[in-house]
Amino acid sequence: MEGLLLAAGLGVTALYLALVASNFLGMGRLRPGRNEGSPPVSVLVAARDEEDHLPRCLDALLAQDYAARAPLEIVVVDDRSQDATSRILAGYAARDPRVVALRVDACPPGTSPKMSALSHAVEKASGEVLCVTDADCVPPPGWVHAVVAHFEDDVGLVAGPALRLPVDGRRSFLADIARIASVIGSAMAAGGSAWGMPWTCSGANLAYRREAFEALGGYTRLCHVASGDDDLLVQEMALRSPWRVAYAFSQEACVPSFEHAEAGAFASRQVRHQARFLDHPRRVQAMSLVVFGQYIWFLCGPLLALASTPLGLAWLGTTLVRVPADLAALRRCADRIGATLDGRALARALPAFPAMLVLSALAGLRGRFTWKGERYVRRRTWRSSAARKPAAPRRRAPAAWRVPR
Repeated sequence: MEGLLLAAGLGVTALYLALVASNFLGMGRLRPGRNEGSPPVSVLVAARDEEDHLPRCLDALLAQDYAARAPLEIVVVDDRSQDATSRILAGYAARDPRVVALRVDACPPGTSPKMSALSHAVEKASGEVLCVTDADCVPPPGWVHAVVAHFEDDVGLVAGPALRLPVDGRRSFLADIARIASVIGSAMAAGGSAWGMPWTCSGANLAYRREAFEALGGYTRLCHVASGDDDLLVQEMALRSPWRVAYAFSQEACVPSFEHAEAGAFASRQVRHQARFLDHPRRVQAMSLVVFGQYIWFLCGPLLALASTPLGLAWLGTTLVRVPADLAALRRCADRIGATLDGRALARALPAFPAMLVLSALAGLRGRFTWKGERYVRRRTWRSSAARKPAAPRRRAPAAWRVPR
C-alpha cells in the first residue's frame, strides 16, 4: 500500500509539474495582436439585479477609446431583475444612443438564463465582433481595442484575463483567495491557448466573430448547461470549428470585476464552476483530474507523514518543488496582466486554495448549486462530437480585418 501511494503521489506530481511548465512556457509565447482593422463592435452584458454594479460598468464601457475608431454599441439585457437595474439601464439608454436596453421577463425551461439573455443580445447587436463582459466588471479604456487587435484572419474567438477584486477595496482572507484564484485561472487559460488547447477562460472577458459564433449554432449545444457560456464555448470553438482561439494577454486587456467578499456567494460561485466538470471534453477532464490529484496529495501530507516516513519525505520533496513552480507561473501571469501579488496574500491564499478547489469540486459533482437566487440541478451532459478538428479552409477576411504585412 505504501509503495502504491508513493507511486501515485510522485506520478501525479510529475504530471502536474508538466502542466505548470506548459502553462509557464505557453505564457511566454503569447504576443500582442497584429490586426489593425477596426470592425464594428457590440459589447454584450447580461445583468440581473446589478443595481450596485451596473453604473460603473456602463461608465467604463462608454469610455472605451475604440469608439473613436469604429462604431461601438453596448447591448445590455436586463434578465428578470427585481431591483433598480431596469431603471438605471433605461436612464443610460435615454442619455446615450450607444446603449441598447433589452428586457427578458422569462427564461425557457431547462435553458441557461445567462445564455438565453446573451442570445437575445446577439440577435439585437449589429457588430461584426461581439465582446462579452459581466455587469460587475469595469473594463479599462483600451479593453475593446486590445481584444480586437487579436482578431487576425484565422481567429474566431479571443479570450482574456479577468481579475477579481473586493468592491470596497478592503483586504480579507476571501478577497485574497478570490484574487489569487483569478490569476491562477488566467495563467491556465493563457498557457492552454498558447499551445492551441484552450481549456478554460472567463465569461467576464470574451469576444468572438459573429460569423464564427453563428457557424457553431450559437449557444444551441450549450444552453442546457446552467453555467458554461465561457469555457464550454471556447472548447466548442477549438474542437468543432476551423477558427483559431487567441488570448489577449496584457494589462490593457485585463478586466477587473468587483464583488463583495461574502463567504456564501464565494462558495456558491466555486461550486457552480466545478459543477461543469462532466460537461467538459475528456482531455479537459483529464487535466482537471491531474490538478485535483495533486491537491489531494498536498492536503494529505500531514497524515502521510504520520503513517510513513518515506511517504512524508516524498510529500515534503514534491511540495518543495511544486510551490516554487506555482509561484513562477503566478508571477509571470501577474506581471503580464498588471495584478499585484504581495507576500501576505500569497502566504494566506496559496495553502488554502487546494482545499477550496477540492471541496468545491466534490460539492460540484452533485450538480446542485445556487446562482442569482435560483437553485440549479444538473440534468444533462455535453460532449464534443468532433473526433478531429476540421481542417481550416483558406479564407480571406474583409479588408478591415486583414493583418498588415
